Amino acid sequence: MRGIVFSATGEGYVTTAIKAALRSASLNPLPHAVFCSPARQASGLQMIPFEASENPHIDKISNMLASPFEETIYLDVDCQVIEPLGELFDLLEHYDIAAAHAPGYRGAADQEVPASFYEINTGVVAYRGSDQVLALMRDWRATYRAWLADPPFEGADGQRFGQDQPAFRRCLWRSGIAIYVLGPEYNWRFLAPSFLCGKAKVIHGFVSDPDPLAAAVNRAPLRARVYPQLSAGYGLDNEGQADAIVKKLNQQP
Repeated sequence: MRGIVFSATGEGYVTTAIKAALRSASLNPLPHAVFCSPARQASGLQMIPFEASENPHIDKISNMLASPFEETIYLDVDCQVIEPLGELFDLLEHYDIAAAHAPGYRGAADQEVPASFYEINTGVVAYRGSDQVLALMRDWRATYRAWLADPPFEGADGQRFGQDQPAFRRCLWRSGIAIYVLGPEYNWRFLAPSFLCGKAKVIHGFVSDPDPLAAAVNRAPLRARVYPQLSAGYGLDNEGQADAIVKKLNQQP
């Protein structure tokens, strides 16, 4: 079975996840599950309560491990799906995981990982529920937890950039698992300089209204386009304002 999963810790994030999941479900006729702490109910969604840990990123990894689907697309709660995503599952016929590079930087200086193996953004991840992938995720969770307590190099704990992503980079490298790197269309981060060629499929970032932003970024004719950082707003209480972002988009040549 295939499905789309969100993980939300805290009342505000659960509300946001439900809204994002319903939006995704309107475009993707697939089961959608929201892991939620505290417990909530929402029509049309599989709401799965869990006991939160001390860290929402650890919760996220644990809930990715607990996905009820054999093949999963995981989305952060600030991901606004604006186009169908079903074709991501086709990649899992040949790859174990599919995800995009982290925007705006390439990764911390981890001596056990080649500099050419860039950091992956874990906000949009398609993955198989295979033994190998689940072993990777358990390693990721244990490594991230250990690095929070005692980072082995500067930036390992993700406090400056990436949160759980430096640990994922290390674990992914040593796992040898086959990963397909998605284009930025599947994980468009307007909080950093970015580029797009085709239609943006997922807007990744808290934004006041994704619809005018989707219309502006995907307006015809589609072509290769480069954008500066379009917003500094980050977080549930500091979302990017759609009208200001669209105004900046419209100023681009």
